Amino acid sequence: MSPARWAAGLLLISAALLGYELLLMRLLALAYWGHFAGLVISTAMLGIASSGLFLFFVRSRIERAAERYFAVSAGIFGVAAPVAFLLSQQLPFTPFLLTWSAQEYGLLAARSVLFFVPFFAAGVAIGTAFVTRVLPPGRLYFWNMLGSGLPALPLLFAMNFAHPMRLLILVAVIAGAAAILATPGGLRRLAWAGAAALVIAAVALTPFRYSEYKDLPKTLLLPEAKLVAERYGWDGLVQIVDSPHTRYLPGLSLNFAGTLPPSRLVFTDAGAMTLAFTPAAALANPDFLRMTPEALSFALTSAPRVLHLYGSTADLLRSHSLGAATVRAIDDSETRVAALRGIMSSEAEGSLNFKKLLVRGDARQVLEQQAAALDVIAISLLGAHGTSTAGAASLDPSFLLTL
Repeated sequence: MSPARWAAGLLLISAALLGYELLLMRLLALAYWGHFAGLVISTAMLGIASSGLFLFFVRSRIERAAERYFAVSAGIFGVAAPVAFLLSQQLPFTPFLLTWSAQEYGLLAARSVLFFVPFFAAGVAIGTAFVTRVLPPGRLYFWNMLGSGLPALPLLFAMNFAHPMRLLILVAVIAGAAAILATPGGLRRLAWAGAAALVIAAVALTPFRYSEYKDLPKTLLLPEAKLVAERYGWDGLVQIVDSPHTRYLPGLSLNFAGTLPPSRLVFTDAGAMTLAFTPAAALANPDFLRMTPEALSFALTSAPRVLHLYGSTADLLRSHSLGAATVRAIDDSETRVAALRGIMSSEAEGSLNFKKLLVRGDARQVLEQQAAALDVIAISLLGAHGTSTAGAASLDPSFLLTL
């Protein structure tokens, strides 16, 4: 194989490997919670380190057939990477039971073995180029490092248009291209192309499964609840659910005897639920907005200038109905902001311009740059992306309240 082909193959397999690692961390955070990212990093290190040990013992064989070892291991990675995740989705796994159930440790070990295989195969492919010194050392490191750095920004951009699991198709395509590039003969190349096509079809047709303990799957079990829209973003996957029988408003007084107006439920990564009330129905009978603890601030001053940090649409509607002079809400997720704007703006009129009232930003930065005086600063952590996450992530520190 020519030096140019070796360089291209090393670039492709390095990009596919790092892209897969990033996607796997995102997918496990989506299916479960963010603290499973450590599992991916440790498994990747184990797989790549084990491939180095393997290369040490079979070095003489690899030197005699470097192209074949590279092509086969790159092809195995292209097939095993998506398949490993698809198979892991079929394994029952309840993280909460790890405290007292030995069976869950066996299931966790099975997942680790599944994820180990593609990392081992990619490590063999990359290591083959280094062991056989097919290029000068400087060029080997250049193409390896360049490939490792390439996937980050394109993946973030692609997450705005597709579900992260569907992006595993790109991993299969890139790794398959590396295998085909190093494979002599038309039939063998056709075989790798066929294997990649089967994997692509499996990824495209298999539905993504969330943990049954996340908010979204539980909500969809309610009568007539249905997922009406899904918005993709680099900072989160937002799901919009229509649940006619769900009435939810934290802090509502027990003295409220009416009926809450219809609302859409908005989830981020299948958790972190927030509400999107229908503006017309909410403002037609806003008594429920006045019977919450947040309404106290408006009784202390007239026509206040209000800033909501990580507030819901109910906070904006409350401020409007109670006569706030100015009001603005800050949310740290651009994808969630876009989803809420789309729901609310379709029915809002006049001064309720949600494109201006609801903006994306960091709370501390907004406060630092705020020039005009404010009468009320409302901090609502209940609907925030990080603090409403269950599990160990709920213990993460919040620096919003620090100086």
